[in-house]
Amino acid sequence: MEQAFGNCYEIFGRQLVRLKDQPEDMPDFVLEYCHGDRCWVRQQAWGRTINLGIQRSQIIGLD
Repeated sequence: MEQAFGNCYEIFGRQLVRLKDQPEDMPDFVLEYCHGDRCWVRQQAWGRTINLGIQRSQIIGLD
């Protein structure tokens, strides 16, 4: 689920994604939102306040 937010951000409704070179035994990441070439993801166990900022190209299948 993708929505425009202020013409700058894309919001994703708890979409689970995998990162390039992510170990097979590591759980999928939750994609929170993207801004340009930057995306913020988190592990479900981290809680909503902790996010990891990565390049959009590091997410498999999001290009």
